[in-house]
Amino acid sequence: MKDQIVKLSLQDSQPAAKRPNGRPRKNPAQGLPKGVQLRSGTFYYTHRNKWQNLGKDAAEAFKIAAEFNGQAKAVTGTMSAWFKKWKKELEAKVAAKTLSPRTQDDYFKNIEMLEPFFGQMHPTLIEAAHVQEYLDIGRDEDRPVRANREKAALSSCMSWMIARSLGGLKKNVCLDVKRNPETPRTRYVSDQEYLKVYRFASPVLRCWSELVYRTLQRPSDILSWTRSEHLVTGDDGKLYLRFRQGKTGTPVSIAASEKLLGIFEALRLERERQRVKSDFLICTEQGLQYTLSGITSIWSRATEAAKVSDFGIYDMKSKGATDMYLGGTPLETIQHLCGHASITTTEIYVKSRIVKDVEINDRDLKLPDSPTEKKPKVGKSFGKETA
Repeated sequence: MKDQIVKLSLQDSQPAAKRPNGRPRKNPAQGLPKGVQLRSGTFYYTHRNKWQNLGKDAAEAFKIAAEFNGQAKAVTGTMSAWFKKWKKELEAKVAAKTLSPRTQDDYFKNIEMLEPFFGQMHPTLIEAAHVQEYLDIGRDEDRPVRANREKAALSSCMSWMIARSLGGLKKNVCLDVKRNPETPRTRYVSDQEYLKVYRFASPVLRCWSELVYRTLQRPSDILSWTRSEHLVTGDDGKLYLRFRQGKTGTPVSIAASEKLLGIFEALRLERERQRVKSDFLICTEQGLQYTLSGITSIWSRATEAAKVSDFGIYDMKSKGATDMYLGGTPLETIQHLCGHASITTTEIYVKSRIVKDVEINDRDLKLPDSPTEKKPKVGKSFGKETA
């Protein structure tokens, strides 16, 4: 996608009028900054024969042009510069513990994709049409959902700028653009499918997947759990698994049932077998914390070996939530474990994966066995000859 959006980064442009030798035509207006052209009352800045619309306000246009001409690498007034400042703001929020590191990482990845398209544009010149085109590119490249997330990041950055009167931005044009349609994932992994993958999984993978299934936590959060910090003995003498969800920061306390204790013991025995000393519940053979991409790749190899398609580790979370609901667990409990802000979200999340065999409406309407047909009315003169 980057290759395509680099070419389209100056979307509000039009081809320069050419002389026969290919050079841009000199504008008769005098006193224009370097690179600025005036056409039909509108100012444009030329970027290697691509024209960027600067609007009709001369003062604002000259200010933007001065910024373009002053720094070739990082223009202070462009979105590229504001992205950098916003990243520092996000880092400050993480340090203040008002934003999770996971959310910061997601924003950083989105900014990396937004940069080639919007980076050299002035924030006041970004229009809804530009945002729509970005979404269209994502849709055409079979990444509509990712494009939606990136558009949401751009919207957050713009809202941050508007709230602080930065960059002259007065309106968040992202709010005028509908995101790409998304099809919610309804994949439900059956017990038989999980058993097939389980047979090909290592002891660590088995425990990891079962922790996702039983606690309904994000697989990446579980990788950060340690014995010293997250396994806590309560005032009642019982063991609890206590943590804060990586994305929402919501504190969760889970009583360690026999099944959880069994998983913890299995992980301890596996470390002993490998002669590894580590505080992490889930760790590599060197005792280090797994990266999500690394252990997910191992999981993918297990599903391929089991010949079970379209089965990601996140499906164990949805399977766990669905099985809990079918077993009679209240939606409020499932909502708390999943970290959903709304119980409606939890209900949709769970019920979209339930497929039940149903029967037709078999109520007896007491209809007659054979409906009586109405006989056509025959006139008195029917069949008689007339004079």
